[in-house]
Amino acid sequence: MLALHHGTLHPSAAHAVRLLADRDDVLVHPDPGNQAKEGSEDWRLTLDTLGGPGRIGCIGVKNAVWEPGGTRGSWHCRWQPLADGGVVPWPTILSGLTGLGYTGPFSLHVHYPAGNPLAAVRRDLGYVRGLLPAPGSAPTAC
Repeated sequence: MLALHHGTLHPSAAHAVRLLADRDDVLVHPDPGNQAKEGSEDWRLTLDTLGGPGRIGCIGVKNAVWEPGGTRGSWHCRWQPLADGGVVPWPTILSGLTGLGYTGPFSLHVHYPAGNPLAAVRRDLGYVRGLLPAPGSAPTAC
């Protein structure tokens, strides 16, 4: 599995496709949080570039926020609890993935400081579960 990760040779789907040009046996692990930290790539473009949900082995789930830095005109990115918002539009992404037929796994990442890590995982997991459609319901088109 190849993870799309900021600060690497393969931060985007376009880079991953180029790297895996002759490999049909490697799945990709997109992570919209990492992609937001790199600069962003629309999740639909990521899926289209990879060839659809069938090339995805797992999707990383976390959120980030961009904030003004200490010097004028600079910005920095920090990890953010899912339920607190951020730059990754998880309601839209999860609805769209369901509409496209993605049924694979998700990997929840709690990269932000948390006094009680277990409570942070439970809170983020509850938030994500609240965004997913009920089993048996019709998927939402994207």
